[in-house]
Amino acid sequence: SVLDVGWKWEERPSGTPDAHICHWADVQTCAGKTIRVVASAATQAGMAASAVLATKMILTFRPQCIIMVGIAAGTRTHSDSRNYGDVLVANESFDSGSGKLSARDGKSVLEPDHHPIAISKVLLTRLKDLGRKRTYLDEIRARWPARTPETALNLHVGPIGSGAAVINSRQAVREIMQHCRKMIGLEMEIYGVYVAATETQPLPKFLSFKSVCDFAQTKKDTWREYAAYTAAQYCCQFIVNEMDRFLDATAGSRKDSDEI
Repeated sequence: SVLDVGWKWEERPSGTPDAHICHWADVQTCAGKTIRVVASAATQAGMAASAVLATKMILTFRPQCIIMVGIAAGTRTHSDSRNYGDVLVANESFDSGSGKLSARDGKSVLEPDHHPIAISKVLLTRLKDLGRKRTYLDEIRARWPARTPETALNLHVGPIGSGAAVINSRQAVREIMQHCRKMIGLEMEIYGVYVAATETQPLPKFLSFKSVCDFAQTKKDTWREYAAYTAAQYCCQFIVNEMDRFLDATAGSRKDSDEI
């Protein structure tokens, strides 16, 4: 879906065999600045594979910003809910399986020990404002060529948990939300990318766009392609229309890099 956003991608040549194929595109922003976007995909799902790829890309391309794009399971509560295709931004991510396994009443119980990693306040403020104003959302939904959910497309900013396993249980989601009641989604990679971005030099800014394809129960692929589309398209809109101000704000310390 990222390669289908309409940019002119070229495969990056490599002199040696590599497990990761990279594509790059020179993209003109709305302010007339040309920036280079490099895209790649992990060889498998999970935090470990995503952390390896993110680290590799930071060391190779020295980007000012690294963005995770994909799909996730959304959460629903009595006061707030997500819908199919809605774009989720992890203002902070945590490993939902980290902690201590103890025995209680003959059952294994996880005592969580989460270490959330948060995006920058500058990015957080802007993303919340975009969501409040519904910027880009209606036009993205209108361009989808097939059937769309009956609900409007929305942007949600909040905590997202990353886990090692695919979750297909409402009870499992409830148990995680007992320790993070504002969690908006669950997936398998973001935390690995955020760890890499905070522990690899040169330090880039980082964020994620993952859209709701299911609700971690009775999994079906009905809205999978639509969710992948909305996440990729929103990322594209953010880069073209918002990234200029972000790159300009960091240019003083990162003059050697113009890549994302």
